[in-house]
Amino acid sequence: MIRRLDHVGVAVRKASQRLPFYRDLLGLPLAKTEEVPSEQVRITILGEGPGRVELLEPTAEDSPVGRFLRERGEGIHHLCFLVDSLEATCERLQASGYRLAGGIRAGSEGTLIAFLHPKDVGGVLIELREVKGVQP
Repeated sequence: MIRRLDHVGVAVRKASQRLPFYRDLLGLPLAKTEEVPSEQVRITILGEGPGRVELLEPTAEDSPVGRFLRERGEGIHHLCFLVDSLEATCERLQASGYRLAGGIRAGSEGTLIAFLHPKDVGGVLIELREVKGVQP
């Protein structure tokens, strides 16, 4: 079951160049910065609770975010929804014909994540995220 929108991922070349806008002008508190080596990305998390913003800075040019930036430039990369059970949600979506892009894997903050292929959902990359102990 999908609980709610968790965050919006924004692909950026350098988080340090975009941080002043989100933090200083919009007033979103900087929660943390974390590197996720398996995704080749450095994530700067702004805000708290539902509707956070994650600035995604590639740590390698050939990473998924690096390729996104090369092909499309900076901008919204994905929408992430919090789910009760990532495995059950993925099984239900796959049974309905939706494809996973890369399977279930570890994400930031000790969570499990999966992405739906954007060609199956109108060109939008959708991330599904399971966080143990988070209430709707």
